[in-house]
Amino acid sequence: LAVEKKWNEAVQLFDPLLAAAPNAYFVDDVEARHLQALKAVGAFDELQQKLMARLSPLKGDLGAPPPLSENELRLLARMTLMEGALDATRRILDEGKARFPDSLALLRMEADWQRRAGSPEGQIAAFRRLMEIQPKQKSDWLREIARVHQEKGKWDEAISVAKEMIALSPANTEAHLLEADISFAAQRPEQGLAKLREALKLS
Repeated sequence: LAVEKKWNEAVQLFDPLLAAAPNAYFVDDVEARHLQALKAVGAFDELQQKLMARLSPLKGDLGAPPPLSENELRLLARMTLMEGALDATRRILDEGKARFPDSLALLRMEADWQRRAGSPEGQIAAFRRLMEIQPKQKSDWLREIARVHQEKGKWDEAISVAKEMIALSPANTEAHLLEADISFAAQRPEQGLAKLREALKLS
């Protein structure tokens, strides 16, 4: 009973913690822990069903429940992704894209969905969109794009993106190391060594 009480307290803390979240990464952590707490108290399935029932209400239906907020869409998408329900998650993300096109969290989930669905092109498109609306983290998203190409063995494309990172910030040691890493993986040791030497000069 004491453990259950603690989990119930954790559920109750969700809204104030979410409201106080300083950044998107804190939101990710808070929502992940909230889902864990919901599972522990046996409330996960009930909440998921309630949220799904409010997804895409018919326009003009006066008796329809209010549409899901961005926070609710995000939480529901986490729920369905946790269960590997890609079709359900697609519906949620499509509604999110239509109503909240600049949501960073929903776009990151879009990239995750595309990865799970086996679409590197979709992943890259999501990261490119994130670059547009979060330009201060452009290097982070470029690194993710380079990794997608690298995982698929598209070495020239991966190196091209690493060079894009370097052009964005020539003194960025990490960008030079990324190109070196990709070059070695592509069996291009001379190019890799050259980038390592440049990285050492910058460090």
